Amino acid sequence: MSIRLCLRIALTVVCLLAGLNILPVFVLPEFPGDGTAIAASLYPNPAKPANLWRLAWSDEFNGPPCDPANPGRCSAKDWQKTVQCYGTPDAPVETVIPFAFHVDPGDPRQWKTQHHPHLANLDKCTWLVSDHVNKIHFQGPAGPITRYSPNSVTVSNGEMRITTRRTRPATVDCGRAIAANGPNNEANLTKACPYEAGNVFSYGMHGLAAVNGTSGSEPGDGHVFREGGRIQVRARIPATQGNMTALWTWQQDWRTPEREYDLLENWVNWPAMSAHSLQGPGTFARHVLSDEFRDSLSKEFHTYSMEWKKDDSFSYWLDNRHLVTWKDSTRPDGHRVNKDGQCVENRIFGNPFYMIFWNLIAEYDWAKEAAPLAEGQRPDTLYIDYIRYYEPCDDASDAACVESTLHKDCPNPCGGFGFFDGFNCYVGSPPAGRTATLADGQYAYKASWKFFRYTCPYGGTLKGSSCLLGGPPPGRLPFVWGNAFYTAPLCTTTAQANCANPCPWKGTVYDASARACRVDAATGSTPAGVKTFFIKGVAYYEPRRCPYGGAYDAAANACVLVDLPRGTEAFVWESGLYYKPPSKAQCPYGGFYDTVNCYLQGIPDGAQPYAVANRILTPAMCGPATDWQNLQRAAGEVTVENVCGPGQ
Repeated sequence: MSIRLCLRIALTVVCLLAGLNILPVFVLPEFPGDGTAIAASLYPNPAKPANLWRLAWSDEFNGPPCDPANPGRCSAKDWQKTVQCYGTPDAPVETVIPFAFHVDPGDPRQWKTQHHPHLANLDKCTWLVSDHVNKIHFQGPAGPITRYSPNSVTVSNGEMRITTRRTRPATVDCGRAIAANGPNNEANLTKACPYEAGNVFSYGMHGLAAVNGTSGSEPGDGHVFREGGRIQVRARIPATQGNMTALWTWQQDWRTPEREYDLLENWVNWPAMSAHSLQGPGTFARHVLSDEFRDSLSKEFHTYSMEWKKDDSFSYWLDNRHLVTWKDSTRPDGHRVNKDGQCVENRIFGNPFYMIFWNLIAEYDWAKEAAPLAEGQRPDTLYIDYIRYYEPCDDASDAACVESTLHKDCPNPCGGFGFFDGFNCYVGSPPAGRTATLADGQYAYKASWKFFRYTCPYGGTLKGSSCLLGGPPPGRLPFVWGNAFYTAPLCTTTAQANCANPCPWKGTVYDASARACRVDAATGSTPAGVKTFFIKGVAYYEPRRCPYGGAYDAAANACVLVDLPRGTEAFVWESGLYYKPPSKAQCPYGGFYDTVNCYLQGIPDGAQPYAVANRILTPAMCGPATDWQNLQRAAGEVTVENVCGPGQ
């Protein structure tokens, strides 16, 4: 009896203390970036995004807006763009080719215009393509080893490709000064280098008055980005040792204090340097991605984004995950950065900057594990699906003003209720110190127990032991995660094909739910070799799995480039496809004898070949992209470097 009495007394004391709010309340972590509670009705007043986004400019790398053979089938504006920036077979447009990274437009020795037929699908009013030795970035310990070449850049299949390769010039002469009185930059250096790479950028050769088509359109006008917005690049990066890839920006006037913002810098085989940077004169801050992130970037297309606002902040995103935000140091909560052991100001001026895409071969005496392989170095490619620039907007009634930019088929995943955090729709948080919960199909928080009754000190409708705050619109599913209120999105932003253009046939569109190309309009006869099937009476095509050549092998999930008789040994060496001759100096299965082996052909542009016995294959493309949500939300870590702590 004494034990029962003690238990009753203890229980009574606990209840009294809870009623007086003396016991602590367990609180889950608050939603990052939003500590404001919504204490009254959540519906119809959920949390709202800081701003919506309107597409202001893009390059989808689909070639000219008009078919040069059919000028009557497009608008006068599109035809003008085609003629001025892409060219026609009868009147090709030349590409601006700089001979130096920081080219001086006023010095004709540092650039030229030249016709490159393989760049017919490049917007030459926007993009410049370099042709010079890589002298100022990540050269080898003994000097330059890589030349930026227009031959490394192609545009087709709805993507830009920048490929590195070993070139084997007859005589290596890379980075030697040519003339004593020549330009004081790469334009005066020899470029017979052992490796080729590519550099494409949108610098305005004719000054800020001409950029972005403001005073007509001609090659080299360039495209710059000014005081704020969101830039998004969907790309797949190389995986071969020695490659260094960057999606980054530089100031149009490089003498200004604010210089560089990097969506991505990635060194293959050096895990510490998958990084984004924000730099000023002698200062930088970066965040480094963990191995889980780094190892995924070359396997599939990913979306790299940055948002910025003058005098305020810069934010970086990978796919649907927010990585980090740098805040202008003049803000009360701003970030100062470390320079030579001192914490200094880090300003975000919003100076006009241009975009740079490169894929190069890099070598370092301080990171030998990231150096190229030399003998046998294979080509590898940076694939860029698109670049898009969005400007902020706030008119929800404007269909062009959207909540999310991650997927064109899911522009408003929250439907105006809450804001999209990249995964779900954040609706609000409970009052400070309270625990979020659900009750009666509504968002709620735990009521207070005082003087033997429940109360709702922060508003809401009392029901049982919960304070109801309202629910989502009919048909929407409410849930709680991380002590915050959410609802599931109306559509998904992650269901995309792992390629740039899975459905190249007119009248078809990629349907993520079917993982195939839905036929929305009459296309005439079925394209040759394309498998057709039906779902509920609707015709679908299998996505194009072999955009870089070969025949699709479903069992291998690969495209067969070479299929030789059994017993023949096929192999890939540097930039070619080969097989070992069955007898000396004879190539009975095609190709020519190169004194050792049988050379069949060069590697098709965009292919990443590998040999298996008598076959040479390249990975199949356009399958469903993996949903990296779990990796990005839980496993992937971000390390912030060189940023001063609070109050420093």
